[in-house]
Amino acid sequence: MRDSAPPKVSSSVPGRDPGVRLIIAYKLLKGAGGMTLALTLIALLLLHATSPLEAIGARVHLHFTGAWSVQLSRVLLSAAEPHHLWYVAVALLFDATLTLTEGWALHHGHWWGPWLVVASTSTLVPFEIVALVRKMRTSRLLLLALNLLMVAYLIWRTRKDTKEKRARLPL
Repeated sequence: MRDSAPPKVSSSVPGRDPGVRLIIAYKLLKGAGGMTLALTLIALLLLHATSPLEAIGARVHLHFTGAWSVQLSRVLLSAAEPHHLWYVAVALLFDATLTLTEGWALHHGHWWGPWLVVASTSTLVPFEIVALVRKMRTSRLLLLALNLLMVAYLIWRTRKDTKEKRARLPL
């Protein structure tokens, strides 16, 4: 009698497209960096450590007298307030968790992985366009181009893979 156990499925997809591998590496590295930064910031806040922004803001305020330096010191001191840093830490934590989930889903070949990346990345595009219109910066333009390229590539790749799978199915 034959064993009816289901076949084992590997945790990663062999022969994966190089573009998808690059996106996986980017997502995992970005997620790990964001998580490290978020947890470090949370640890510093829990330890009530003095923020380096406070020290920089105080030095700018003491040593420079121009209007720009006073404004800069106010921004730095405001940003260094613990309740503002908690918002930053939580936002970093959520972003890192989502980014790591995207990389994990792509790595393990889940059908919904590319669509998660497409949805989460494309929802930020309008905000990136608004930021670019308000102030043109090369870094913003490159970020927008990278995100649009990633979205277009994953849509193309996923549709191509779906067509190939359908063509292999018996009628």
